Amino acid sequence: MTAFILLAGLLLAGALLLIVPPLLGAGARQRREQARQSTMALTVLREQLAELDADLASGQIDAESHARSREELERRALEEGEAAAEAAELADARPSRGWAVAMAVSIPAVAIASYLAIGEPEALDPANLTTQQGFTREQVNDMVGQLVARLEQEPDNVEGWTMLARTYMVLEDYPKAVAAFARLGALV
Repeated sequence: MTAFILLAGLLLAGALLLIVPPLLGAGARQRREQARQSTMALTVLREQLAELDADLASGQIDAESHARSREELERRALEEGEAAAEAAELADARPSRGWAVAMAVSIPAVAIASYLAIGEPEALDPANLTTQQGFTREQVNDMVGQLVARLEQEPDNVEGWTMLARTYMVLEDYPKAVAAFARLGALV
């Protein structure tokens, strides 16, 4: 039973490790990346505006071309700002810590409740081992009695003594199992 519980716990921890971390970090990573991209884009636009002003001052372009180019740069800066705002909204719409906590609590709870409702918790109990094959304790005791009676008639039956010793071990009747193994050892 302990091995089953440990294995189930490890599987559950693995499932949570796959589900919870993305819920905790996805929005933050996306916001950092978007902020970095927006900063870079605005820096490039500022540099282009400075070059445009320098070209006007040096006489390379006229005032009309400067105004059109400046208007285009301002439009691009506005579009970049809108894209950054949309990305921030998407990042905020991502699942948050609340979802991560909800998943970390609900997944184990649902798994345990489902197992208790649908599974067979009794199957983990070693005392029910014999009933798993469809035999009651009384039926097993009757079969053991028949085997003992047969071994009284055939005392040199190695297979019978082996089966009897193993049966006593499963039934946790250790003194009788020791006696059966001793008889088996004398035969072999």
